Amino acid sequence: MEVTGSIKYKDALLSNTKATSLNGTSAVTSDAIGSYTAAFYNYTISKGGNARSGQIASVWNGSTIVYNETSTVDIGNTNGASFSVALNGGNVELNFTSDGGWTFKTSTTLL
Repeated sequence: MEVTGSIKYKDALLSNTKATSLNGTSAVTSDAIGSYTAAFYNYTISKGGNARSGQIASVWNGSTIVYNETSTVDIGNTNGASFSVALNGGNVELNFTSDGGWTFKTSTTLL
């Protein structure tokens, strides 16, 4: 069975995304923070023979957000692609910056 969109259970929200990037920065996900105080992102990116996967943990308190990324060693070179996490109004956003043409998949868990 394939589920698209998001699933909410108890005090957590799960969602997934798959897309190909354009040149520049764009929001991959934007989720209302509501009563959530943390977001965890699993990802994989690839372009040609280049690939990387990793995890990003973020936590916020009011208007302050911090995050940390742990990733695999690159296959090839993934210097043309990076993630960041930011608060934008009442939303937490996972942003992807690239030189274009990267395929990425993400799964998000809000707690």
